[in-house]
Amino acid sequence: MGKKIAYILQFVSHNRLNLNDADLNLLTEGQSVYNVENSDRRYKGSSSGEAPLQYLLDRAWRQFGDTPVENREIVILPIVSHALYTGVNPQNGMNLFQIYRENITSYLREQKLPCDQVRTSPVFYDFNPDNNQNFVSFYDSSDSINKGIFDHIVNSDPDAEKFVLVDYTGGLRDTSYLITLIAQYLEFLGIRMIKVIYSNNNDKTIHSITYLSRISSMISCINSFSLSCNPAQLLEFFTTKNILNSGADAQEKSEYNKLVQTLKDISGFYECICINDMTHIDEHKKNLNARFYGSESCVHRQIFIFPCSADFLKT
Repeated sequence: MGKKIAYILQFVSHNRLNLNDADLNLLTEGQSVYNVENSDRRYKGSSSGEAPLQYLLDRAWRQFGDTPVENREIVILPIVSHALYTGVNPQNGMNLFQIYRENITSYLREQKLPCDQVRTSPVFYDFNPDNNQNFVSFYDSSDSINKGIFDHIVNSDPDAEKFVLVDYTGGLRDTSYLITLIAQYLEFLGIRMIKVIYSNNNDKTIHSITYLSRISSMISCINSFSLSCNPAQLLEFFTTKNILNSGADAQEKSEYNKLVQTLKDISGFYECICINDMTHIDEHKKNLNARFYGSESCVHRQIFIFPCSADFLKT
């Protein structure tokens, strides 16, 4: 079994770190407890960024499944500001980014996870670390984020199986949207988006918004189908993305299976047309007529391709 790498994207700024000496350990008293939506898992953190990172570390480790421990690696890609990367804690003179890294190490040791298989590689948001100069425009910033993420994820370890997890809790709107676009492109390259979350500091809950990413991907697939009549991307989406919510009821599972079979019939019909295979085209035509007009009808034929809601898609 080959190497698997999990990449965790998280925007981190200096105001998301608790700078009290007593809180350098992630599990000290007085920290907030964050619940995971629809789960009994709980995480402690002195800032809104620590708990979701802990959750994603656990989620990434579970995603490895039966992969041998020596073939696992987690790469945390914190998108850091100048203020955090070069700033110091006025109480003890510690570098703020070093505090961030030590918080991660503390949690890994507490959970008995191997620290040597988790590394942190910063992506620079608003400055150039080579000359320590701030960027003058968002174009420079977006180029830096793009280059940092692609160098780490796309251009390294080409033979490894890779997947991505994202924490949207921090960051400005431009950064969040940029990360969304990058994540979509990574999926186009075959790098799966496993989990997308954010933490709500008011109700102390970690919420999953993975289904929004699924809907965005599905819209792209629908667009491809609308333009070319080729259902290949849609069929791949519904058969390989593992998108069905584990809590889906029997009716939802039945509709999902009907949808997948309908897409397979459309795919077969399309392939027959492409290669002029008249031998099997009538069979696919008959199946499609049953799907759209007969007792096998897969929801309303005018909207059958989009039978999705937050409950239908895996969160």
